[in-house]
Amino acid sequence: MSSVPPQDADAPTPPAETRPTESASQTGPVGPAPAAAPAGVPRKRHTMGTWRSLVISMLVMLGFVWLWLALSPRASHLEQREVDVMSVARQVNREAGLKVSVPQLQAPWTATSARYARSAEGLMTWYAGYHVTGDDSVFVGLRQTASDADPRAKDSWLAEATRDGREMGTVDIGGRTWTRHETGGEPVRRSLVSEEGGLLTVVEGLGPQERLTEFAGSLRPYKP
Repeated sequence: MSSVPPQDADAPTPPAETRPTESASQTGPVGPAPAAAPAGVPRKRHTMGTWRSLVISMLVMLGFVWLWLALSPRASHLEQREVDVMSVARQVNREAGLKVSVPQLQAPWTATSARYARSAEGLMTWYAGYHVTGDDSVFVGLRQTASDADPRAKDSWLAEATRDGREMGTVDIGGRTWTRHETGGEPVRRSLVSEEGGLLTVVEGLGPQERLTEFAGSLRPYKP
């Protein structure tokens, strides 16, 4: 009886055979409790150490990434995929019977687009676009449509192709007369317009006039 814990004075005294059971149920959960408290402390320290190591590792990794980016060469412009203008011109000649003009340009000129499609005015139009590698400020496009098109549609087509640029006189390029057009504002868009060989031709784009002159002077009719 000496092993039974004290009971409340007002509570009824349980039978003797149940007292060991009550004592076991009271003391059973209490015994492991002192051992659990010290076990939790090392785990907390270990968790803090793990997070500290993780943060240090991330900082070291970020440092290596920053160093790699700082030492890596950076492109001054976006590379663009070059297209085969001659193959599209060949298809136009085969299907439409037109000997469209093809620029005969070398590096740093790069062809970025070529197509033969109907314009908003309903005129079939040959288009080839070029940019100068290493100089994203220069882009020149060639547009051609049949000279015998409906006059009203052709006038609308020409206004769109030149961006409604005003005439600035004429210039001779390789024995061919071109009319210069120029838009206001910034950036200035320049155009060269010529009508020859049954085709109305517009060379238009961004960049100095010298680039457009170089482009127009390189045009040659497609030869099968």
